Amino acid sequence: MKKGSKKGTAGSRETALRLWDLVNLYPRVSDEELEKRLSDFIINATEEELFAMSRELFEFATSLIKEDEKLRRLMASMQGRCLALIIDGSYHSVVTFQCDGFELELRRDDDLPALIAASREVYRDAALKRKDPTRLILERKIRARKLPKMVRWTLPHLKVLRNRALYDRYLSRQEEIEAKIEETLTRLGY
Repeated sequence: MKKGSKKGTAGSRETALRLWDLVNLYPRVSDEELEKRLSDFIINATEEELFAMSRELFEFATSLIKEDEKLRRLMASMQGRCLALIIDGSYHSVVTFQCDGFELELRRDDDLPALIAASREVYRDAALKRKDPTRLILERKIRARKLPKMVRWTLPHLKVLRNRALYDRYLSRQEEIEAKIEETLTRLGY
């Protein structure tokens, strides 16, 4: 694949989008008041508070991964691989893929492949589905560092990543997710 080719560029964007979907687990919030609270939280929370919310959502998603054989195989093949999640200037964490879920750490590692949101506002808009993450990637408001490495990781699993089953199953438990978000926001004072 030639560097800069349209097919290669589109495939790279799709990889970044699928990884964004996999590691950004905020659902489309149906309760308007909860969405306002969550928006306020994303903009104003400390790095530690953002990390606490991420941990809650990843723990919830882990239970769904355990229910799907294809996702368990994908996670096993990604075992030990790390991906940094960054909001420029305000948040750095590392997600390590495990065969049975995710390990999260609140730390900065500039050598890892990373998904980077340009600001908290961009992150909020993508996380709460106010703006299409694909558009934000095209506008380079969400960037991927070391994208070729991420493409190599995911290439054998494109069918699984393109299959919306995990996301649909996750979203089918909307009430549980929203209750978990509300509980976490309340515990954190939002």
